[in-house]
Amino acid sequence: MSRHAFLAALIVVAGAVAWLLVALERARSWGAGFSIGAVTFRTPPADADDMLHRADAAMYVAKQRGNQVVFRVA
Repeated sequence: MSRHAFLAALIVVAGAVAWLLVALERARSWGAGFSIGAVTFRTPPADADDMLHRADAAMYVAKQRGNQVVFRVA
């Protein structure tokens, strides 16, 4: 799978999860939210731990900036 196809699939999945959580929150008056950290690389990192660390850092930046935030790491 190409990087572009993978990112497109990730966006679709994230959108579906967001839609589901919003629907549940409205139907059940649940206070639900989520944050997702996603990163892309021109050159793959040395190991999966580095990739996970960067995605985790991106997620926490998005959380700190508030609701409905997309944070891009270049």
